[in-house]
Amino acid sequence: MFTAQQTLGDAQAFYADIKSRTRQAGRDPEHLKVLPGIVPVLGSTEAEARANEQVLEDHIVHRHGVANLERLLQLPSGTLELDAELPAELPP
Repeated sequence: MFTAQQTLGDAQAFYADIKSRTRQAGRDPEHLKVLPGIVPVLGSTEAEARANEQVLEDHIVHRHGVANLERLLQLPSGTLELDAELPAELPP
């Protein structure tokens, strides 16, 4: 299973939860492999790596992500707002 939590703590909690639910479903949790999605950001120092990370963050175009989500959810362009809840009724 590929997954992408945003913090180490969230990733550890997800891992424990999914392994527990696998066990509760009667399956061997050792047969489930959890592969974290990571984006390593490098630098000669931690400060340089943090600066490089900020450069990447500054180039994110949030509207592109929203447009991609609209396509995935089969919603008309312009339906979703960045800080709004998803519509209650979504296509199947």
